[in-house]
Amino acid sequence: MSTAAREHWQAIIVGDLPEVFCQALAEHGFHLRRVHRPLAALTILAEEGAQLVVFGRCDEPLDLRLCAQLRAEPSFSRVALALVCEDLPPAIPDVDAVFLADTVTPDILERGLQACIARIHGDSAGRPFLLLLQQLRRRDPQRSEQLESLSSRLAELDRIVQERTRELATSEHTYRGLVDNNPDAAVVLTPGGQILYQNAIASWLLSELEDDALEAALEAFCTPAIDVEL
Repeated sequence: MSTAAREHWQAIIVGDLPEVFCQALAEHGFHLRRVHRPLAALTILAEEGAQLVVFGRCDEPLDLRLCAQLRAEPSFSRVALALVCEDLPPAIPDVDAVFLADTVTPDILERGLQACIARIHGDSAGRPFLLLLQQLRRRDPQRSEQLESLSSRLAELDRIVQERTRELATSEHTYRGLVDNNPDAAVVLTPGGQILYQNAIASWLLSELEDDALEAALEAFCTPAIDVEL
């Protein structure tokens, strides 16, 4: 995507950022808006929207749970999150890129920003821990062998997770195809009687019944009997 096509992209900068980050964001077509507190970024996201939030050095320490809360909010699923810090965080937060200010190179910065841009486009397969490990190797070359081993294990774990995710997606697609095209009606109910799922033939059959008859028909299939919610 060209820079011109990104002119509407907004980046909220929380606290202070090294100038090299600001320049890189501007070169990628982001309009920068600065705030001093993390909660102010939440307000802007909710009221005006933005594509990227970068947490830098600020007077109010960042509660990493805030990143998890943002990521869990469906309306923010395509909002990229990045963290720029002086020291290694106590835990890898749920963000798209983590930068250690004293080890960032143009290549690392570009990789991190590309991960953020991928999030904006709907690709959430970012791997911030791999980018962080690359920076840690630069900071402490003597631990390079240990970090390489850890990186290999994490990469293998990530590969397994991605493979299992694809397998589950394929299995779900196959299952749904079988159930949706089944000539028999299929209905999934909670123990409380709430309808969670119905296939195409069930939807058609149930739509032909009045509410009283529909409840009676569903309750007849339930053992023990339950009250069905329509």
